[in-house]
Amino acid sequence: MNLFINVDRNYGTGFEGYDYVVNKNGAGVISKFSDKAYAETDIGTVSYKVTGNTLVVVIPRSLIGET
Repeated sequence: MNLFINVDRNYGTGFEGYDYVVNKNGAGVISKFSDKAYAETDIGTVSYKVTGNTLVVVIPRSLIGET
């Protein structure tokens, strides 16, 4: 499952408005979209836990440019 994140609330940036995606390039890998062409760069990994049908993802704010 991929988790798409729109941090800047600007639908003109990233891919279809999304700035980051988690799990597209591997479990726990977070990537940043560089343009609207669906090109992304891996920027790190995040921790996650699956329990039954629940997925919890921990993304440090510093990793996505938030303080």
